[in-house]
Amino acid sequence: MKKGDAYLIRPGDEHSISNIQDNSSCLFVTIPEKSMQEFCAFMRKGLYHDLLTPDALTCTLSDRRIKQILSDCFIIQHSLKNDPNKAELASSLLFQLIMEVVIDQNDILEKQRPAWLVDLLKAVQAPENQSWRVTDVVHHCNYSHSQISRAFRTYLKCSISEYLNEVKTQSAHDYLIYSDQTIYGIAFTLGYKSATNFSAVFKKKYGACPARYRKKWQRQRTNNQ
Repeated sequence: MKKGDAYLIRPGDEHSISNIQDNSSCLFVTIPEKSMQEFCAFMRKGLYHDLLTPDALTCTLSDRRIKQILSDCFIIQHSLKNDPNKAELASSLLFQLIMEVVIDQNDILEKQRPAWLVDLLKAVQAPENQSWRVTDVVHHCNYSHSQISRAFRTYLKCSISEYLNEVKTQSAHDYLIYSDQTIYGIAFTLGYKSATNFSAVFKKKYGACPARYRKKWQRQRTNNQ
């Protein structure tokens, strides 16, 4: 295992951890089987069965995701003593976050996607590729622009640029809430031409400019602590 590695361990899975370094840490989040079944039923019929595949379900968490999970765990631990209702809400959000990452990176919901497209989507979502543009996506593949565009339309029901914007705005959302990076810094990290362009795209998605959105969430997190 290396930093950011995560595994979904199912009932019946054999697992062990050895050779743990002194400066390393491992976090276990236990999900009740009933909660897992209810979540899967909500997402898609048959999803719970698909999760029981004999293949190992692994994923990679970015630094932002790790900080987000640790922050949520802190809120849960703190709320259990003071406000169990807040702990239940935070637990639900944490559960959804973990499952979304596992499902997305293992391509469980869309098994019909070709392997090359699955690999491409993982590359697009990788932290080191957050500034990618359409040309970067095309250059990463051995397929033509038209073939890639057709695959995105067929399997994702959107264009390459629309998918990139969705990934970028989700990353921007996490940066704003779980980091101290400036608006300009976030825009640069995600490959936007300017902070103004970034703000316009973000506001179209979330209904508020990045600065106002960040202040709103900071107030909510303060109230929950």
